[in-house]
Amino acid sequence: MGSSININDVHTRLRREYNGLMAGQVPQLATVYNKRRETSKVKEKATYANAYPVKSTAGNNWIIFIQKSPDVKKYIDKNSISILAVTYHYCNEGLKAFYLADNNVIVGFNPHFFERYNERMNLNLAHPLDIVKAFFKKGIYCYSGLIKKKDGNKQPIAIRADGVQLGEYYVKDSYMEWRTFVNREITNLNQQRAANKIIMHHKEVIRRIPASNKIAWPQRIA
Repeated sequence: MGSSININDVHTRLRREYNGLMAGQVPQLATVYNKRRETSKVKEKATYANAYPVKSTAGNNWIIFIQKSPDVKKYIDKNSISILAVTYHYCNEGLKAFYLADNNVIVGFNPHFFERYNERMNLNLAHPLDIVKAFFKKGIYCYSGLIKKKDGNKQPIAIRADGVQLGEYYVKDSYMEWRTFVNREITNLNQQRAANKIIMHHKEVIRRIPASNKIAWPQRIA
């Protein structure tokens, strides 16, 4: 974990600002999103991800991502939406992004992650913030697990529709940092096998997901 980040301070700030946003600006944005879908006549099955930049009462930068929830087949109203609040800041290495996950875990993405995502997805985006928006508009839906590294240690891995995320989990700090992204075309054999095992582990959950939202991944690796 980078020495420039005090994760305890991040925890405190994220909890306070997240609660403030969810009580104030976010419900208003949900109404705006719902109205936009209606007036634009967006198809019921369309994800239609929107990004809304906002500032917390403390003046920090956040982006509220709103889209149709992957848990529903068709969009009906505001009860069908999925909301993700992401905060970000610039450091010496570039742009870092964070969000508050379940069980009070902080999920972070370092600058290298977004650089690799931009490069390996051939986005050719020049501004780091545009890369962040492109990534989160795809959603954070994934299947996660552990992969065994060459040194014998285990590393967190998350399987997305477009590739895999690799990172490190700091148990003491309740902090998950994603450090790099590998697109499907260049995943190695170990990563592909791990992906299949993780998907099989989640097969009962996958079975209940609407077909349009499933993560397609090769089920047999030679």
